[in-house]
Amino acid sequence: MSLDKWIKDDKDNKKDKKKPTPKKENVEETIEEIEFQRPKVDDIKDSHSLTKYLLTCSDSKCKYKKTLKKKNLKDKDKICPRCSKEMKIKILDN
Repeated sequence: MSLDKWIKDDKDNKKDKKKPTPKKENVEETIEEIEFQRPKVDDIKDSHSLTKYLLTCSDSKCKYKKTLKKKNLKDKDKICPRCSKEMKIKILDN
């Protein structure tokens, strides 16, 4: 069995996979979909209710810091990813 058979099959498969050109109707539909996916006014108002936290590791050797902007902190957020100790929490003004 020769490899020519496999090479020819690959070339034929590549020709079949060409993408069709989009029509004008499809472009208009995609524009409408994009406009539909824009953030609503309610979502923007919710972003103002978020609080900004500055988390610093309590271990003086680690010195890991991160800032988060969330409504509520979870237990997972309060643990340092480097040394796995509890972090100090400071609330910052927006």
